[in-house]
Amino acid sequence: MTALSNLIRSWPDAMETAYTPSDITEDFVHLLAALRDARASLATFADRVERDLLAVMGERSITVEGVGLVEAKKSVRRTKWDHDSLVASIVSRLADEPDVFFDPEDGVLLPHARIGHNVARRMRECISFGAGKVTGMRAIGLSPDEFCEEDESHWSVKLPSRSL
Repeated sequence: MTALSNLIRSWPDAMETAYTPSDITEDFVHLLAALRDARASLATFADRVERDLLAVMGERSITVEGVGLVEAKKSVRRTKWDHDSLVASIVSRLADEPDVFFDPEDGVLLPHARIGHNVARRMRECISFGAGKVTGMRAIGLSPDEFCEEDESHWSVKLPSRSL
C-alpha cells in the first residue's frame, strides 16, 4: 500500500507540472469536469479505505509514525426531533434565567422587545432549522436524546491536522 500512497501523494505535483492554462473555455470545462469526477471517485475510494481500516483497527486509537494519533471516532446521528416538546422545554428553562428578563447590572425588568430578542437568541443557540443544536441544549441542561432518535452506527477515522 506504500506504493499506492506515494502515487496518490504525487498527483498534485504532477497535475501542476502538466497544467498549462488555455484560452479555450471548453478546455477549462473539461478539466474542471475531470477534476470533479476524480474528486468524487477519490471520495468513494477513501470511504472504502476508511471502512476497511475501521474493520482492522476496531474501536481503538493507534499512533502511526509519520501521521500521529489515529482514532476510531463514533458519531451520533439524531433524527425525528420532537420540536414541540423541545421548544416548550427550552422556553421553560429560559424562564428560570434572570438574565433573559432582567438587566444584569441593575436588576430592572428589560423592555419586552429586549426580552423577545434574548429569548430568540437563546433559542437559536439551541435549535437550528433542521435539528436541535446539541451544544446549546446541553448548556441549558437539556439532553438531546429526549427530543430525537439516535443512530450510533456511523464511524469515521479522525486523523491529526496536516499541512500540505
